[in-house]
Amino acid sequence: MNTKYFWSLLICIFIGLAIYFLSPILIPFLIAFVLAYLANPIVRRLIKIKVPRTLAVVIVFCGLFGMIATLIVLLIPLLEKQIIILINKIPAVLFWIQLNAMPWLEQHFGIQEVMNIEGVKSFLNQHWQEASTVASSIWRTVFYSGYTLFIVLFDLVMIPVVTFYLLRDWEKINSGTRALFPRGSEQLIVKLFSQCDEVLGAFFRGQFLVMMVLGAYYTFGLWLVGVELALLIGIITGLISIVPYLGFIVGIIFAVIATLVQFHDWIHVIYVLIVFGI
Repeated sequence: MNTKYFWSLLICIFIGLAIYFLSPILIPFLIAFVLAYLANPIVRRLIKIKVPRTLAVVIVFCGLFGMIATLIVLLIPLLEKQIIILINKIPAVLFWIQLNAMPWLEQHFGIQEVMNIEGVKSFLNQHWQEASTVASSIWRTVFYSGYTLFIVLFDLVMIPVVTFYLLRDWEKINSGTRALFPRGSEQLIVKLFSQCDEVLGAFFRGQFLVMMVLGAYYTFGLWLVGVELALLIGIITGLISIVPYLGFIVGIIFAVIATLVQFHDWIHVIYVLIVFGI
């Protein structure tokens, strides 16, 4: 093997192992970098209208983390209720599958057994108490494990701090990085990085916006129909929408099953199909 390739491979392995073992520490920095990367264009726009950079960073920072805090405070209790509703509906879903879906599959496709319903019921009956106390177990683990508590507090402190300083010193970081490039290749490298930044930035910001809009739309639409799990299905559909068509397919399947189990009629299913059709 060529010595150059050997050392390159060795360095890559070393960097990979370092990232793996340091991941608990690096994750908040990575999250902070992504947040700063997404928010920096807003800072630039404020600077263009003569707002000082520090003030622009403070405005964007407060708006960003104010929005995140508001979403967390509002969504976590609602999602907890939705998950409890989902857990309580699992027996009804299994009963509906056994009573309606299985006979329909057997009649039209000759499929006699997609899943062992009785086995699933038996498993759930054995572990139902454990499933109902999962949230409280996680809560106890987080707040009674010293190491886990330290990691959570570390992330909660580091992410906003690092995000703020990355936003404030973004141009300095760019200049410092540019100074590391070889002089002869600097223009070409900067040009390539600028093109990559333009494409990736547009993709990530656009995709993030699409996910938020779709999640909000599906939640609102299913809520109008009266689906109890509207928020949970809307958020899952919005998040999975990062993969083309997958979010739509998963969302419509979950929504139709939830609607049939809840209302036991087809008129509400038609309303759900209209929501997804729009």
